[in-house]
Amino acid sequence: MEAVILAANQIFIMFIIILLAVAMYKAKLVDGDGSRVLSNILMYLINPCIIFCSYQKEFDEKLVRGLLISFVLAVIGHIISILTAQIFIRGRGVDLINERMAVIYSNCSFLAIPLVERIYGLEGVFYLTAYITIFNILIWTHGILFMGGKEYRKEAVKALYSPAILTIVIGLVFYFTGIRLPSIVMEPLESISKMNTPVAMIIAGICIAQVDVKKTLGKWRIYLVSFLKLIFVPLCLILLAKPFLGSGIVCGVSVIAAASPVATMCMIFAIRFHKDSQYASELFAISTLLSMGTIPLVLYLLEMIPL
Repeated sequence: MEAVILAANQIFIMFIIILLAVAMYKAKLVDGDGSRVLSNILMYLINPCIIFCSYQKEFDEKLVRGLLISFVLAVIGHIISILTAQIFIRGRGVDLINERMAVIYSNCSFLAIPLVERIYGLEGVFYLTAYITIFNILIWTHGILFMGGKEYRKEAVKALYSPAILTIVIGLVFYFTGIRLPSIVMEPLESISKMNTPVAMIIAGICIAQVDVKKTLGKWRIYLVSFLKLIFVPLCLILLAKPFLGSGIVCGVSVIAAASPVATMCMIFAIRFHKDSQYASELFAISTLLSMGTIPLVLYLLEMIPL
């Protein structure tokens, strides 16, 4: 139950920051351009720093085994998501592309990193890099081709050189070769890493503030997508993984990543490939708000479901 309590406390903190960001947007102190600038800072500076810092630790065979298991769970989690989207997201006259992308891809870095760090520390972030790696490989290949079509095949290959993947590769090289940076270098990197939670939640708040939440709450398909993304997919992962792993750190980290709301990249891709970016924003906004309650629920299920 400790993980559930820690998650609830951290989510409450994150929710307060979101509300403050919404208030700033409504007061016209920030605008949509501000969120794009912050997104670039988060994607290209803060997240790489926190990922790299998680690898600056002594080599441990237990950690390596946990990382390998995390990779397996990340692949399984994404397979479940893809199958879920294909099976349950159907219908005519609906935005299947945005809805299926929303079910498949989670906010496993922006939102999951601060949660995992709070609950499991840097060891948890170490394992979370596996899910982030698989996420980035898939969204920059499958995601681009799914949203843009085959004509974007070359762009999909080039996009594999994303900051997150490059940082993970560099971090792993440093980890396995035993290269440790001096404290005079690590201290500023760690200071930047601590900006992750407030910056990520400010971005989320600005995005949510641009959505007509009252109107959006009347769209029942958003609840279907949110249920599949926030509860069904992580529950399937729990049922598959817990009999073998129990409810330890590796399993908990993977479940949090899978239970995170719709990825910010889904909105970015909707804009990039001329899809319905407004609907993508609505899916992001509502799933993010609902996740404040569903993530503690999923962690509770992880603890309570018998082996």
